[in-house]
Amino acid sequence: MRILIVDDVPDNIRVLSRILGDEGYRISMANNGRQALRVASASVPDLILLDVMMPELDGYATLSALKADHQLASIPVIFITALADAVEETRGLNLGAVDYITKPFNEAVVRARVKTHLELKRQRDLLEQLSNLDGLTGIPNRRTLDARLAREWRRETRCGVTLAAIMIDVDHFKAFNDSQGHQAGDDCLRRVATTLSANLKRAGDFVARYGGEEFVCLLPGVSREGLALIAEQLRAAVEALHIPHGASACHQPLGDHQSRGGPAPAYARGAPEQPHRCGGCTALCRKDPRPQPGLSRRPMMCSSAASIAPSIAPSVASLGRGLPRLRKQGEKVAVLMQQMTRDHLLG
Repeated sequence: MRILIVDDVPDNIRVLSRILGDEGYRISMANNGRQALRVASASVPDLILLDVMMPELDGYATLSALKADHQLASIPVIFITALADAVEETRGLNLGAVDYITKPFNEAVVRARVKTHLELKRQRDLLEQLSNLDGLTGIPNRRTLDARLAREWRRETRCGVTLAAIMIDVDHFKAFNDSQGHQAGDDCLRRVATTLSANLKRAGDFVARYGGEEFVCLLPGVSREGLALIAEQLRAAVEALHIPHGASACHQPLGDHQSRGGPAPAYARGAPEQPHRCGGCTALCRKDPRPQPGLSRRPMMCSSAASIAPSIAPSVASLGRGLPRLRKQGEKVAVLMQQMTRDHLLG
């Protein structure tokens, strides 16, 4: 684990570096508050030992700057000081320091306190990680999705970049669960989640379990054409798993369909091809989804009124193939996406 030692006296840095270096910790050093902030930002440490009395930016001001930085705010800080004063100690603790080490240094006390706070941080990080992941699939959960969506929404507002969303629902999953058993259902969701994660290639792409058999992908900076391509790639990847669904009326492999938050389809802007109502979906469909002789249901694209990001999404579109659509699925997607949007607009 990495420890940053901040002190304007080189001898103090050397003593602490020797004590903690012997324990196998990686040591970074800074001799003033401003340098400490730069070093911490470049390589976030697991713990900071921070001198109180320093010129220009003292320990209190440095700690306040650390707490104001979202990336650095959670780093535990131990003050090192020659001041054995209850008032000063209380001030530091109220600012967010986790402990004090007094000078001259007692090697056993330094080792013990550093070890304790590093262990506490490790446990806190583990709990934070577990709280952000879905227990079944291992991908980010709804809590993490909400936080990520809020962050991407702010970035879109600030920088003017586009933000696309795909909402994915596994068709007829309840029937699959009832016929195959919950263990098979759990395994199915894990395989779908793993496949979705593996097929999002860009570093900024994000997928989370929204709840039940529903998943959401957030895709910053994706165009309408790119969104359609990614949605189809995800659908095809899940279809390629060939998960059998014996309870399906058409006896085809378990499928999924995606609801894409993106620009309105061409026909919604007055193109010659006009939408019509289909029998298997409550939304407007661009292609006739009625089964053809000897063929499975064709791909279809549906549009329902909802918006996830105003820069790209006056509508939500749904792209699917294979299994019959759950009744009112288009309306359900619209409500979910509207709720997500409204929550973050009000927030």
